[in-house]
Amino acid sequence: MDEGLANHILDVREVQDPHGEEKVSSDGLPLMTSSAGYSIDSYLLLSVCDLLQQLITTLIAVNGTSPPRVKPMQRPVSALDRAKATRERSAVDETLADLGF
Repeated sequence: MDEGLANHILDVREVQDPHGEEKVSSDGLPLMTSSAGYSIDSYLLLSVCDLLQQLITTLIAVNGTSPPRVKPMQRPVSALDRAKATRERSAVDETLADLGF
């Protein structure tokens, strides 16, 4: 209910994400976001939104035009998610090094 805080949050979000693109850090890993207020209801609503986007693109494709790329709704990113992404990246780098790339 604090308008000053709401304006500050919007200002910070615009600086971090001015074009609505996926938030990633300089090392290419996803930025951590808070999971405060994220519940099973939120998860289900985000899943429904993603499925609805896929349905819309399918209908566009069926009607003969090129569909837009589906961009999933953003979910909270924890430190565990970042650590997992780091391990996956290093495993890919090792495999590419073994193959000579």
